Amino acid sequence: PDEGLTESQKAKKQKLDSVKSKISKILKSSNVEIVDENADDDFDDEESSNSEIKKQQDYDSLKSAFGKGKNKKQELTLTIDDFDYTYVGKYVDEYDLMHKKNIKKIKLPSKYGKIINYLVSPIPKNKNVKELGPIKDCIKILKEGGTVGIFPEGNRSYDGNLCHIDEAIAKLVKLMKVDVVLYNLVGVYGIDPRWGYKGRRGKSYGYVKEIIKKEDVEALSINELYDRIIKGLTVPQVPTTVKYKSNRRAECLERILYVCPICGATQTITSKKNTVKCTNCNLEVEYNKNLEFESKHPYFKFKYVEEWYKYQIDWVKNYQLKSCEDIIYTDNVRLFKVPFKERSFEILVGKIQMTKDKILFISNDLSKSKIEFKIKDITETTVQGKQKLTFYVDNETYQIKGDKGLNPLKYMHMYYHIKKLLGDNENDFMGM
Repeated sequence: PDEGLTESQKAKKQKLDSVKSKISKILKSSNVEIVDENADDDFDDEESSNSEIKKQQDYDSLKSAFGKGKNKKQELTLTIDDFDYTYVGKYVDEYDLMHKKNIKKIKLPSKYGKIINYLVSPIPKNKNVKELGPIKDCIKILKEGGTVGIFPEGNRSYDGNLCHIDEAIAKLVKLMKVDVVLYNLVGVYGIDPRWGYKGRRGKSYGYVKEIIKKEDVEALSINELYDRIIKGLTVPQVPTTVKYKSNRRAECLERILYVCPICGATQTITSKKNTVKCTNCNLEVEYNKNLEFESKHPYFKFKYVEEWYKYQIDWVKNYQLKSCEDIIYTDNVRLFKVPFKERSFEILVGKIQMTKDKILFISNDLSKSKIEFKIKDITETTVQGKQKLTFYVDNETYQIKGDKGLNPLKYMHMYYHIKKLLGDNENDFMGM
């Protein structure tokens, strides 16, 4: 009730109510369902009870961490990246985002930009590019007594597993000299997989997995701290007892699957509703509510997306490159240039062709010249959002977009395979 409040207090309350309403709309648009876990037959009663106890413990441990004024703690929160994309990156996936306070706000290319700036005031950072500026901003905020949230993967998982995390995160944590909160999110891959076209109805929740005290951070070696962070952020998404309901569960699986495990053909995977098929050998696989594959084909052995995905990684690593003229992959795409902190603009509509030494763009407008990028000149490549391929050449950023079935992963995987053969990818890194 507003009774007894001053005009100033009423104005603040109205502003807070407005923000809460906008957040609620965003969560609904992301297919997040707030339910009573104990009331659903699909959810394990014991797991639900333990979840409630855990939530209360987390609250007791952290209730002072986000207080006001002098009692506010300095905290560094490391979070698995499914949340980054689903609730934040879904609207501002041009950049990696880190939470900050009292740093000049940036213009986000999104209708939700004002809300996100108001709530978390993100620090912009080019994806897969090492930069010193964001680190300095984080240190500045912590020294001022603020809280910084980092998604150390810098990516959202396609198969539900933890993405690659650079060992430098342990050095960064030591440098910051604060308590570290390891926060997990469960079920987000089920309700909105990165490759998916539509969301699913189901359950997702988050909880504090561990708080590493500043004293422990200082006592641990870099390797020990890194291992503890990885362990604390690893959240298995399968197997699961939760059922994720949709009549289009398999739709757009071709965004992650591009090699048929039966016939070995590439770019022949298609999907419709709950089924994925190979147009070359007629393999047909059902994708079930519990995130498992089911097929009548006697030689199809994969149970989960992660198994098919790993098969593809091994396939790429063993791929034998042929002549410079042989086309590895090709798609119809649009090519954009992406100035830092500004909106991207289209520079070509046509076809992409990837060979072992270059990526070539051929315009549908025959009066326009072809655009060619040598593999050796591309410093990094990454996937942003659900299916946008971004690459960096001579301090310039370019981005590729296509139709809803475009698979950008195959280009990124092959790029890193070629770079390894050129001696520029010593860690066997495949982009995420």
